[in-house]
Amino acid sequence: MDDDLKRRIGRRLRALRESRGLSQEDVAAAIDRSVETVSNIERGKVLAALETLDRLSRRLDVPLSEFFDERVTVTPARAATDMRLREVLRGLNDREAEVALRQVEALTLLRNDGRR
Repeated sequence: MDDDLKRRIGRRLRALRESRGLSQEDVAAAIDRSVETVSNIERGKVLAALETLDRLSRRLDVPLSEFFDERVTVTPARAATDMRLREVLRGLNDREAEVALRQVEALTLLRNDGRR
């Protein structure tokens, strides 16, 4: 078993859970698993079953792919920001969402210009 994958999923789960102010007990009850299971996943001791990851993604309101994305290190603060962005986007119509995307892309360009 790939220990890096288990640890990465565990770190992401912990960051997402903490960003929402949830305890391991809260998450365990919501996904019908034991607190020990949630703890073992977070510590990278076990690889969660796909069904468990699906339940977690639904409870934490993130896409299932969030547990596998290697591009961004997820801290509780980043997880909370991502969640707020998704909530804001859901409230926008198509045109407003496109404008928001252009603004975020502009920020990326500014950041890249500063590295030169």
